[in-house]
Amino acid sequence: MNNFLTNKLNAYFIVVGLFVLTLLVAGILTLVKYVPAWMDTREPVELVGIAIEQQDNGNLGEAKQLYQRTLIKAPADSPTVYHANRGLMNIALQEGKYQVAQTYFLRANNAIVIYFHLFTDIVDAYKTGPLMNQRKVFEDALTSATKRVPNDTNFATTLASYYRDINNNQKAIEWYQFAIDHNAPNADLLQSEIANLRS
Repeated sequence: MNNFLTNKLNAYFIVVGLFVLTLLVAGILTLVKYVPAWMDTREPVELVGIAIEQQDNGNLGEAKQLYQRTLIKAPADSPTVYHANRGLMNIALQEGKYQVAQTYFLRANNAIVIYFHLFTDIVDAYKTGPLMNQRKVFEDALTSATKRVPNDTNFATTLASYYRDINNNQKAIEWYQFAIDHNAPNADLLQSEIANLRS
């Protein structure tokens, strides 16, 4: 009976000890991730600018670190959040980490500012690449962005071209027409695209 209680107490202390150790390790890992960002005196705009330069020069590890620092430091409503997530998405694409790329793609799509280049950067992964079986994610994101920024017709034409390329002519026509209706500067060219799709 005494051994039974002793064994139970030992097991209890082992479990509590492991729990406390887990919390300590998690705390240390959090500090390792966040302290360098908090101590970095550069503004998020500067960090993201340097990150883009590093990425352009092929220093992906350095760029990734700077983008992540940007996300830690920047307020949620900062345009730098878009640029950092887009940068991380493109690095993940270069590294062949398509699910990671999709995560950053969706985060960038939810940023306060958005540009159509986000979609042209990743479209091939959904059209014919490793994310083909998740096309709806791309379609929903781009449709939402197109409606969010209707007067930037680059979104609508990117969506229309995507549908054209996957042989969904009806949707392609619909979005080319949307761009024309929202005063696309290349309306004549888009009318030709529609005529070709109808023929």
